Amino acid sequence: MCGRYYIDNDIFQMVKLHFHDDSDIECGEGDCFPSQQILIIYQEETQLKMTKKSWGYTHSKYQGRIINARCETLFEKVKFKEDIYTNRCLIPAKGFYEWDSLKHQFSFENNNEPLYFAGLFHGDEVVIITTQANQVMRPIHHRMPLIIKQKDIYSWLYCDQEAFSLLNDKNECLEIISGLYQQSLFD
Repeated sequence: MCGRYYIDNDIFQMVKLHFHDDSDIECGEGDCFPSQQILIIYQEETQLKMTKKSWGYTHSKYQGRIINARCETLFEKVKFKEDIYTNRCLIPAKGFYEWDSLKHQFSFENNNEPLYFAGLFHGDEVVIITTQANQVMRPIHHRMPLIIKQKDIYSWLYCDQEAFSLLNDKNECLEIISGLYQQSLFD
């Protein structure tokens, strides 16, 4: 699950430079929470654009927001099955947080490089796609954001078949930046 992540100005400037974005969009620094306006990168015709959308899909059956979408069920869930074809996006981040079963907080990053979370948007709302945890994440939590490697950005945004194959990708680029994991003496 991904319920909180963070971005800083250095990462934002790297992202703007990479996508040749000269818009006056502001990112804001610090932690990003559900229901906030968060930065996304999306494809409009032949161009990549940046905008902000509210994190979480609203749903008439739920009081809160749906903030994550499981990659394994995207094609089954009514709320996501159209958006996976037409409204894929990326959510740039410096890192994200996760908590273990004892409520210890951990931070994950990728050597001061931007992380690009796979996402879907609908109107003014966006969700982060999650996948099964990789080797680094597994001792802490069983889910994590689906991270799109920089070399796969255009495949994710422009090509359905290649994008769908990325749903099974296990990105091993993460490292724990903060938080201490204590191994069990009984494992």
